[in-house]
Amino acid sequence: MLSKSCEYGIRAVIYLSSLQQKGRKAGVAKVAEEIGSPGAFTAKVLQRLVHSGVLKSSKGPRGGFYLAKSAEETFILDIVLAMDGPGILHNCILGFDKCSNTAPCPLHDQFIGVRDQLTTVLKTTTISEVVESYSKGDTILQLIQEK
Repeated sequence: MLSKSCEYGIRAVIYLSSLQQKGRKAGVAKVAEEIGSPGAFTAKVLQRLVHSGVLKSSKGPRGGFYLAKSAEETFILDIVLAMDGPGILHNCILGFDKCSNTAPCPLHDQFIGVRDQLTTVLKTTTISEVVESYSKGDTILQLIQEK
């Protein structure tokens, strides 16, 4: 449902927020390494998040990326809107322009509840909440390769 850019954007913001709690920032290469994303792709994702106001960046030896607002004021929805736009909140699951309650697609009734639940989660979950489980080591930001 979310684009790869959006998935990496969420991972990046979680990682950067965990660093910010320690008074640190990170550059593109470190973010890419920590979230398991290609470097050039990560650079584009971070740039988009800066342009949308989710992140800020600074140059120099102590430079890097960091959250524009506090983790308590940054919601998962902020990242989704920056990366994918509002479509996930309104669009038809099959991509029809005119899907509605009066002219539903074959999956409309099944998807509307899922979409509403997803919207609620995105609107109410802060980065702060997610970072807590990541910082404790309860969750991961990239797949662990099995040997």
